[in-house]
Parts: sequence; structure tokens; C-alpha cells
Amino acid sequence: MKKMISGFQFKLIALVSVFSLVLFITSRTGNMEEFAQKILNGGSTEIDPTAATAETLAEPQQEAMKKQFQGYWTFSGEEMPSVHLNDYIELLENGIMWQYEQRVFALPYGDKDTLTRISTSYLLPFEQPDSTTVSAMCYLRVIRQNWQIDGSYCYGLSQKILEDLYSAKAQTSDIVVNKNVIRENDTTLRYDSREYSKYTGELTAFFPDPKAIASVDDPTTYGCEGDDPHLTWIRYRLIESIKTQQLESNVIPMEQKLNIENFYIPYCLNRLNVYYGKNEGEVITMTLKISPTGSITSVKLKGKPVDSPSIKSILTEEILQWMVHGTGSNSEVTISTRVKSCQ
Repeated sequence: MKKMISGFQFKLIALVSVFSLVLFITSRTGNMEEFAQKILNGGSTEIDPTAATAETLAEPQQEAMKKQFQGYWTFSGEEMPSVHLNDYIELLENGIMWQYEQRVFALPYGDKDTLTRISTSYLLPFEQPDSTTVSAMCYLRVIRQNWQIDGSYCYGLSQKILEDLYSAKAQTSDIVVNKNVIRENDTTLRYDSREYSKYTGELTAFFPDPKAIASVDDPTTYGCEGDDPHLTWIRYRLIESIKTQQLESNVIPMEQKLNIENFYIPYCLNRLNVYYGKNEGEVITMTLKISPTGSITSVKLKGKPVDSPSIKSILTEEILQWMVHGTGSNSEVTISTRVKSCQ
């Protein structure tokens, strides 16, 4: 699952925004491409007042807020049904953040597998929604990120490439990803709706795998397969898990539906949350035609989230890559689901 890259592509490694508590598709992004570069060069990080709201924090307030958030923070718990997340965050007082995310996925028929993502990011507070708490809405820009897949490391597309990709596919513009950060007390940080505890052990033992952290700056790292390495990997693992499980013919129709509802929709379809926008929570009804061997051969989608032809095309392209158990003859399944974000 690796591919070689050109020298030009390698220069484009950087700045990917991922999952969000709040995802706005709006006209006010500000010049976020400059923020990470400025902080790395020791320059000013004050944001353009024309790109922000009236409650925007001034630069001295931003710097004070970043110092409030600094520290070593850990989370361990369910990210969603069937996915356990172990997350380790080191926040520096200048807003630089190192993060080690380890997700353990439950797969069909009792299997489990682990996907690890390592990143260094820049967190910029821009608005304080509640002046009575140490809290801020923050822009998050990932400077570099790697995934550990099958024992080796790879990196994904750059932030600029992804934003252009989303814009071209969804026919929209200016995707802004915000994170809500709250310092609740000396031992608790709330980040992206999750409650993190302050780490008090030996700092040298904080990150589970120091080699993984070092891989972020390793110039020999390959580019990952696909626009979204997480999505490419979990889809592949679901297919492999299903293919290796032999079933009695009488249970296959039920298993087709269960595997789509319990695994493909939450792990894969909901991964495409950036395209849903204000339609998140609306119902999509999908009718899938399945070949005798289990390949998806035809997809019909209905519902408000797929009124846009471009979004319908994106979701159809994803679903056509799924595979379930085949019945030995052509079959069909219809499923309704509410689209929602995957953390």
C-alpha cells in the first residue's frame, strides 16, 4: 500500500486538516496558509481582522491562551461504537502540537486492527466564546502527518491539495476546520468534545513509540495510497476481513446488510463528512446491486444530502469500492441511514 513520490510531490507534504467538532463551509477563511509558516519562522500570528468575527482574540490574547493550553494530555476511550482511541497530545506554549493517535477498529467476525496517525500541527486561538472560562475556538493546521500502516510509515496529501480537491469535487469553496479547546482545570483539557487528562509520568515515556514521532521528519517516508490514507486503509481491512469469513448461504443476505450498516457506513461513508455540510443528520437511502461474488455493481442514492450531483458522485464512487459476501447470484439491498461526521 505504498507508492513512490516525485521530488515536487515531496515538497508538498504539509498542512492537512482532519476531523472537526465544527466544520464550516463559509466565505471567511482568512489567510491560514501563512499561519504555520509564521510560527515556525518566529513571526507574528495575528489574523486578518477582515477574516474573523467581532470576538476575535488579539495577538496578546492568543499568546496567553496558547500558554494556558500547553502541557501533556492523554485520552483513552470510545471514539465511536466499535472504535477505541488512545490519543497523546503535547501542546507547546507557541501553539505547536504533537499528536499520536492510535485507533483500534473492531472488524467483522471478531477481528481487530490498529491504525496509528502521528502529526505535528499549529493551533491558533481566534475566538473566546465564553469569557468566564479558559476556552477558545482554534484554527488547526497540520504541518506534517504520517500514518503507520502494515509496520511502515507514509504521509498523505498536503492541506492545499486537499482543500482544492474538496472544492473541485463538492463545488464549494473555503473549507474551515475549527477545534474547540477548553482548559477546565489544572488536570483536565477538553479538546474536540473529548476530555483529556494531564500526564504526570516521565516525559521521555509519554509517546508510546518515539520512532513514530521521528518518522514525521523522515525524508525517506513514502506517500500513502489514496487521497485519505485512513479511508483507504479501513476499507481495505473490511474487505479482507469479509473475504476470509466463510458463511452459510442462508445467512448471507442478512450479513450483507449488517456489514454495510455496522462497518462500511460508520467507517467509510461517514468519513466523507466534509461534503455533508448543513445536511449532516439527514437521511440517505441507498439501493445497492451486488454481483454473485459480492462486488457492488450499481448504486442508487436518494435524500437531501445527495441532491448535489457532485456529492452523489463522490459517495457513489466510494460505495462502488465496497465488497460483501456474494450469494452466488445477483442480489440487491436497500438501506436508509442518517449521515453524520466520523471523528
